Amino acid sequence: MDYWKQYVEYISQEILTILSTQPTSVGEMIHYLNGPSHNKNTKIKINEIENILDHLSNEGHEINSITNEKGVEEFFHIPYETYNKNSEDSISFGLISDTHWGAKKCDIESLNKYYEIINERGIETVFHCGDLISGINMYENHDEDNSLKTLDEQCLDVVENYPNTYRGQTVFIIGNHDCISLEESNGEKEKIDAGVKIEDMAFEKGRDDLVYLGACVGRVVIDKLGNVLELTHDINKQDYKFITQDQNDYITINDYTTHLKIIAEGHFHKTRYYLGKNNGDSIHQFGCGTFLKPSESYLKRGLYTPISGWIVNINYEDNGSMTILPEPIYFE
Repeated sequence: MDYWKQYVEYISQEILTILSTQPTSVGEMIHYLNGPSHNKNTKIKINEIENILDHLSNEGHEINSITNEKGVEEFFHIPYETYNKNSEDSISFGLISDTHWGAKKCDIESLNKYYEIINERGIETVFHCGDLISGINMYENHDEDNSLKTLDEQCLDVVENYPNTYRGQTVFIIGNHDCISLEESNGEKEKIDAGVKIEDMAFEKGRDDLVYLGACVGRVVIDKLGNVLELTHDINKQDYKFITQDQNDYITINDYTTHLKIIAEGHFHKTRYYLGKNNGDSIHQFGCGTFLKPSESYLKRGLYTPISGWIVNINYEDNGSMTILPEPIYFE
């Protein structure tokens, strides 16, 4: 495998994330990308940043440049995308994924800090893109990586200890780690949907802030115009396509693709943001990161997955335009 090519791809996505939030100089990019949350063994250089910026521009990314007041240092940024019409002033929500609750490397401290930020901002909803729990029997010696050894322990601990929003909900789909295969006595495997188990336990414990949206894919109308946020978690995986769960009425979408504005993706532990296309319209696509600290094998290969999530801010102007402002939230 070409690890350098993989690293450059990762850095490219990080640069797009940085430039989508605020104008940034090459020096600031280097300072951030060579920081403690990234690869300490591979230091990015000025000419490499410049080459990546040229490459991204050639691929069609609109990257503009400006100079500071003294006209000395050049800053780069990506113009914000706007849409027409809305009837609200603004909305904000959180996007996270892959918390792997019950794993020894689950960063509960950073997850609590993320929810503290959510609550300080008065944000009512966090959308979780799957792998809420670590699960069991996902790979050889998985048990050694878990602090909570059984499915019931993990689900109950989520209900009892997972952070909550003071005024709203955590709306989640399940990922591959939330779909558990248990060996039965007759040799066949029983499939268990941890989302349903968490939902039932939450109801019994009076936690109405944990809302199960469905398996692998969930779609939510985010505003009065019917614009849609889609949550996904590696939907091509075959081992958990057995689940078919109807969406609740308030989130059922008819011909949703005409209103699809944001796709939030779990599973890959990557924090990234880029623009795609849907019938000629731009779609904001988010890789929703992780709160699972990287394993030693990942670190040795130079693969870094910073602990992080997103806050998405959407402003609606008097003239009817809609501006999406992505804000990455990183934890060291």
